[in-house]
Amino acid sequence: MRRYLDFEGLHLKDQTASAMRSARYALCKRLFAEQPPPMNGVLNTWDSNALELLLALGWHDLPHAPTALQRRGLARRAVRDNLEIDTDCLAPNEHTLLERILAMGGVADIACADDFDAALALRNRLWCDLGGLDGRPAIRIDPTLEEPIRKAMSRFDHLQVRLKIFTFDAMINAMLYAAGFMDDQLPRERFCVDVLSATPDDPAANRLARNFVEAAYDCVVYANCRLLLHGALALPETLVEQLAMRGANVPPMTPAQMLGCMNGLLPEERGAMHTLKRTLQYALRPDVSLDEAAEDLKLLTKQGVGFEQLQQVTRDMLCVIPTPAIEFALRGLIDHTPRWL
Repeated sequence: MRRYLDFEGLHLKDQTASAMRSARYALCKRLFAEQPPPMNGVLNTWDSNALELLLALGWHDLPHAPTALQRRGLARRAVRDNLEIDTDCLAPNEHTLLERILAMGGVADIACADDFDAALALRNRLWCDLGGLDGRPAIRIDPTLEEPIRKAMSRFDHLQVRLKIFTFDAMINAMLYAAGFMDDQLPRERFCVDVLSATPDDPAANRLARNFVEAAYDCVVYANCRLLLHGALALPETLVEQLAMRGANVPPMTPAQMLGCMNGLLPEERGAMHTLKRTLQYALRPDVSLDEAAEDLKLLTKQGVGFEQLQQVTRDMLCVIPTPAIEFALRGLIDHTPRWL
């Protein structure tokens, strides 16, 4: 989703990947947990002013309409006419959440930051409403869409598109892991060609591609460009400006490195991460996950964080005094982690 929180000026420990996820979910709970229950969709229940804010996001191409009632009718028709192909082209987190909504009878809890992003995207598609249910954020699908979506998901064509999306998404995530960010133009073009077997100048295919990349990846609009971000990149503007001056691009990769980027761990990072986890295993506070802590430190290193700053973040995770072994592991992480900057 388009990034809706700003992490500029926060303490480094609040710019880690796990802290940013926690901040996103905390926002979700503040906005929706104590609100009235979600309604039966937005097309029939939201007033014209509120609905217009969603329509202005452009997830559906609507012709001009002289009245709000006619515009609502055009939106309802667009949702119905595009339902099958839009279901095929859901982002992975949207698809997962939608399956859970359908399995739960049309209403599901929003349980984490990824669910929140998926819920916002499904609302942008005009399929769902968000609200509170028993003190928890929840999402409800428009009941008139449940059966058509079930039928759309049961098609063989749906399975074929989802397999293509699985491959496409792995490649984009690998490129983001390698470089930290990328312009969305190439992913949109490749989505049209590789997933939809269409040309990039096809308006219908371009709408699907644009919606997919905005739903699937963290993104910002910067200098009139839409940039896709690695989810851990806390200060994208800083990275973009410095890399732009150097003319940086996605670095060339061997097949082993490409596979490593897809899995979120390059071959050259594996040894340093193993050492780091071994030294942190019994030193972390009870509320800190070992895998999450090591991943946070690695991703900060990729953003150019130095040894002393890394030490400070690590101290906040520990329940013991930092040892020479931990410092050695942090230096090894810095020495063996390719940086975005």
